[in-house]
Amino acid sequence: QPGLALFYTEQGFESSPLAERFTSFDIIAVFGGKQQSTFVANLKKTGVGNVYHIFTFPPPEAKTHVIEFQSTQLSALGLPLKTTVPELLLRDEADRNTTRFFKQRGLDKHTLTVALHPGSGSTKKTWNVRSFAALAEKLRSNHGAQIIVPVGPADTTVSEDYVKSMPSPGSIPLHNIPLDELAAILKQCALYVGNDSGITHLASAVGTPVVALFGPTDPGVWGPRGKRVSILYGKTDCSPCSRERMHGCMQQRCLEELSVEEVYRKVKEIMKDAG
Repeated sequence: QPGLALFYTEQGFESSPLAERFTSFDIIAVFGGKQQSTFVANLKKTGVGNVYHIFTFPPPEAKTHVIEFQSTQLSALGLPLKTTVPELLLRDEADRNTTRFFKQRGLDKHTLTVALHPGSGSTKKTWNVRSFAALAEKLRSNHGAQIIVPVGPADTTVSEDYVKSMPSPGSIPLHNIPLDELAAILKQCALYVGNDSGITHLASAVGTPVVALFGPTDPGVWGPRGKRVSILYGKTDCSPCSRERMHGCMQQRCLEELSVEEVYRKVKEIMKDAG
């Protein structure tokens, strides 16, 4: 809301139409880094009962998972987490909407459905799109799988490259599906393969078997959690690397270390275990 921007200035918050609304809360938790300090200070000045600033990302030297980092801060505030494995519970109507969605897209709920997400928040964290396309072809040819490909606002170019790399048509793109609907669709999939991305965490949170592909980022810090999560890490002498080094990297040897055959072996292993 426009009035929120005023809380990021030293004095402007006093004229914000949201100032009175914020005072109606007993507790406000702000997740973010140092850039949230002014916002937090201004919230406290409005008279809110308690304002907690939870630092979202651990410092590089911490080498601790982001969930543990946040959990420790919450526990110190008397707000302990009951679990550090995220679980997303969906409403019953989500299943009904998914059934309708499958019919509209010509998908068969009784056919092996695999979600491949070749995108990420940064192209520096993405496995080669040609490798994704080759994996999709193996799944279609050898297992009769139907492939769905989530495509978000940041994935357009990667998605176009993926389609161009497919030797034959068959993957069904899901363009800008609302996250709650996408979560329900992913829950119906027998398998999900994706990069270090929010959608990968979403898939693991709904309980879908996940193969997460990591290279420049540390899965010990950023990896999705869950009993049905497998992480393939392209570990090299230069990974994991800093954010600055990752953005300047021109080779991405770490992700190139992950071959189509290696990922396909893990996929077959998971499908065999699932029966």
